Amino acid sequence: MKAITAFLVFLSVILPVEVEPKTAAYLVTTATGRPDLADDLIAICWRESRCTPIGPHSGDSDLDPSDGWRGQINLGHLDKRCQPYRPDVWHTRGAWGLWASVHWRYMPPCYQPEWLDHPLVSAHVAIQKYVKCENNRNYKGWCKTPWKVRKNNIHKKKRRHRPR
Repeated sequence: MKAITAFLVFLSVILPVEVEPKTAAYLVTTATGRPDLADDLIAICWRESRCTPIGPHSGDSDLDPSDGWRGQINLGHLDKRCQPYRPDVWHTRGAWGLWASVHWRYMPPCYQPEWLDHPLVSAHVAIQKYVKCENNRNYKGWCKTPWKVRKNNIHKKKRRHRPR
């Protein structure tokens, strides 16, 4: 999955391919084989940014760096040499409101936080995170979506036939 994220970074950052967040949600959910989760991803996008392609979330710029960047450096998840601390950079970013310092498990090594500002990259990270929430049936915090959206998606899934 990190290779796919690296390819999306290449498309979005190196070759400036501009995609709206809603379009990115449909593309990424279809590409990952989970088109049933597009509505969930769009609901999260709407809650976090009104589905607009934004960079850093100004409301989160005062977060304590020890909770994010410094903590991930201490755990060995980020590399000081290629991911230096910069104020107001390693916090919540992009259309899906992803905290840049803690999504290392979905990103290639030495990723830059600005990469999450690109809707394709952000959508790819968001769908991986949401699938993990779905597998754990954890719909709290970031993973919280309106029940109406989840209920509609539950009915879209194929159900196993139970003998009566």
